[in-house]
Amino acid sequence: MKPFLILCPLKLEMNALVAELEAKGFEFLDEQKSGLTLKKESKGSFYVAVGGHGKVQFALSTLHFLMEFPNLQGVISVGSAGALSPEVHVGHVVVSEAVVEHDHKLLYVSRPLPRFSGGKRFLEVLKDSQLDFENGNLHFGLIASGDEDVMEWERAQEIFKQTHALAVAWEGAGGARACEYKKLPFMEIRGITDIADENVVTDFSTNLKLVFPRLAQVVIALAERLG
Repeated sequence: MKPFLILCPLKLEMNALVAELEAKGFEFLDEQKSGLTLKKESKGSFYVAVGGHGKVQFALSTLHFLMEFPNLQGVISVGSAGALSPEVHVGHVVVSEAVVEHDHKLLYVSRPLPRFSGGKRFLEVLKDSQLDFENGNLHFGLIASGDEDVMEWERAQEIFKQTHALAVAWEGAGGARACEYKKLPFMEIRGITDIADENVVTDFSTNLKLVFPRLAQVVIALAERLG
């Protein structure tokens, strides 16, 4: 079966994910191609690389990888996020049923926010795996995407009311647009490190080690069925 690509927005997120996967017995080979640096799972079932921060950079990186590796079956973004829904807490994992671009603001006309739901194939595989965490810590739903550090509770609530998303991060819409252009599936998997308030910076650093073991579990469930 064709390999899939995991893109982490930040290098420290990629390093954390790879470390957790290696602790579970996965092995990786370093690979370079056309200026791209990535880690190839030793059996060839998936790659892991850095996609970059922000929607535009992530879209460019995604498209670059898809052009250089035309045999990929799709892209999965794995990283951290802030919670929006009161049902989602630090340490939980949110899987995108769709990505909604919350900062796409039109003033001349009124249209729905851009929404991308191209990850149906990945989503079906993950739901069929019956993967679950204790106490309902795994959620499926909308993830909001926008180039904005959400660091105030009031702003987080505004985005929640606007989108009804479970969590908010930066890059999803960029990766989704690139995959839509190439007609490939895209899914986002986010570990909740904060509640999108004034404590974001401290909470992000503290809670990375909490969410990445759980993110690795989701990746393993996918690799066992897609690889």
